[in-house]
Amino acid sequence: MTTLPVAMEAQGLSTRTYGLVISLNGLVVVLLQIPLTRWLRGRRHGQLLAGASLLFAAGFGVTAFAGSAALVYGLGVVIWTVGEMVFAPTSAAAVADLSPSHLRGRYQGVFGFGTAAASFAAPIAGGIVLDRAGGTVLWAACAAVGLLAGCAFAVLRVDNSAATRQARREDVAGRPRATDLRGTTGT
Repeated sequence: MTTLPVAMEAQGLSTRTYGLVISLNGLVVVLLQIPLTRWLRGRRHGQLLAGASLLFAAGFGVTAFAGSAALVYGLGVVIWTVGEMVFAPTSAAAVADLSPSHLRGRYQGVFGFGTAAASFAAPIAGGIVLDRAGGTVLWAACAAVGLLAGCAFAVLRVDNSAATRQARREDVAGRPRATDLRGTTGT
């Protein structure tokens, strides 16, 4: 969201207005974190990740049409914040569930590195797109990525049931299976 204040300023909105809009992020987290966490418990990771990605798409899509309307920017922030609240804990849990127990730290490390790399690259890429193509294109592209990610998560069907987790950790002979990041297995 490093390009949001720049995009809003380009539309003639003040830094004060940006501050009010982005404060909605914190307000939504404070108000919804506990009830949302309770609601998420026990639900399938794939469905939650798909839904969160679609919320990102909707929030960024709304932002593409905001123009100089601070309320529309605010609506976009509220939508993608809910998506963020669903995505962050679910993605970490999915990585833990998909990884063999003895490699869980390595999988989480790679996942964390990917998140950090994206946090580094996104402001640069977003700034270039905003500068060369404008805010509407930037937010529409973010919405398209969210939509594609939502479809991918829906198709991948990430299952976090206990039976599926156990089956992933055992081979056909019923022996525990060790898998490293290269995809090789050993017993």
